[in-house]
Amino acid sequence: MALQRTETAEALKPLDLKDLTAAKPPCITVRLPFESLDAARIRLRNAIRELEETAHADRGLLEPLRELEAGLSRERGGEALVLFRSPDVFTSIWLKKPIGEGVTVADHFCIRHIIPQLTGEQKFYVLALAQKGVRLLRCTDHSAEEVPLPAGTPHTYDEWFAPVKPDHVQDNMASGGPGEGSMKGVMFTTSTDREDKDEYLRHFYRAVEKGIREVLRSDPAPLVLAGVEYELPIYHEIDTYERTVAGGVQGAPDGLKGGELHARALELVRPYFEEPLRKALESFENMAPERRSTTAKEIVKAAYDGRVAHLFLNETGEYRGWFREATGEVKGHGKSEGVAEEDLLNAAAVRTLASGGNVFVLPGARMPNGAPAAAVFRW
Repeated sequence: MALQRTETAEALKPLDLKDLTAAKPPCITVRLPFESLDAARIRLRNAIRELEETAHADRGLLEPLRELEAGLSRERGGEALVLFRSPDVFTSIWLKKPIGEGVTVADHFCIRHIIPQLTGEQKFYVLALAQKGVRLLRCTDHSAEEVPLPAGTPHTYDEWFAPVKPDHVQDNMASGGPGEGSMKGVMFTTSTDREDKDEYLRHFYRAVEKGIREVLRSDPAPLVLAGVEYELPIYHEIDTYERTVAGGVQGAPDGLKGGELHARALELVRPYFEEPLRKALESFENMAPERRSTTAKEIVKAAYDGRVAHLFLNETGEYRGWFREATGEVKGHGKSEGVAEEDLLNAAAVRTLASGGNVFVLPGARMPNGAPAAAVFRW
């Protein structure tokens, strides 16, 4: 029974992508730009017709694609739909950005085209700190939605403060006895008022932080704080979440209108998402010559051997050919009996992910030495 599911790119976890790398051939990949529903149906119909003409795609393998073509809709939404079909997998993924049309049948799914969107559309959280109302937002590049806080998590300072009001605050209140008239309930201030308020805020945010940790305990996404300048350090001081971004968006969150909160938080969190790439590129630059390469044949063979720690692919590069696992032979632009030609850089990406390595698809200007591919080897 084929694994069937539909995901959006931002919902796809690394484990899901690794599932695709383990699929048994033949592996069919269909990329459908989605300018309109009618155009997408025509593209899918043409893709099925093209697949029917290949010796790899039997009727049973294509039946789910035919069923999808009959009921194709834009329910999940996106600019492109990518379909993955093999004897044990049927998965469709919506992409937020357009992608080129294409159909491939190979030993591996064609995943290199979706990697930039999987790594570019990252999830993060924004914690809007305000004494009159704390909010947690789950965000991507293009969206933000409020996340309910766990039961017992205080939403406002007054809500938390009322049942725990300390005795010395009560002591500083006028008792409202005879002759005090309008002084009843008026609080007398002391020189330690600000220190006391900061300590109360610390305890309030500690209660908030407990709820935030409960929401994020199984989610590796980074957290960006937003709040007035003097309260951000107070929360950072008591915060125990390891992926909280330094600093924060300064200003009253409710006063940031028109998407400004999301835009400023996104600017702060981008370096967090860039950090794995920065470290990988730095590793390439500092690695000994025998532990790195920009030679496609050497990289492909190392990927099949599980030796690639970091693989960098030029977004426009391609290396077509075949690899014979029994002998480790790599040959570009040709066919061999019993071994089909495919994009070997995509095959290298699949094998690298399957062995727990990292794959980065980059513009040519960011590639090491401007090469079509580059890699850092484990040994």
